[in-house]
Amino acid sequence: MPFFDVETWYDSPNESVAFVWLEGVNPNGQVRKGILDTRYKVISGEAIFCIDGEKHLIEVGQFVDVPKGALYQDFGKPAVMLATSHPRFDYKDVNVLGHNSLQTE
Repeated sequence: MPFFDVETWYDSPNESVAFVWLEGVNPNGQVRKGILDTRYKVISGEAIFCIDGEKHLIEVGQFVDVPKGALYQDFGKPAVMLATSHPRFDYKDVNVLGHNSLQTE
């Protein structure tokens, strides 16, 4: 069963930092953020990100940048990540498309 949770650690008008726990395919499916640039750094486990159709395997200590407007989906094997968003994260900026297109095999 997929698991996804976020805990905001730091929040200012220009930046948000959050811990993200992810196991399996993110149940939100594909996501597009309008004005947010977000960097995800894996601090435990591994993650796969599919960003605009291109797959990226991210291991401990590595990061991936998801630019504003990109269509993406993530998968934790499982993974704990640090997500830094510019400007401040706002759920109203997130367009959840809700379908899964990430093949992890």
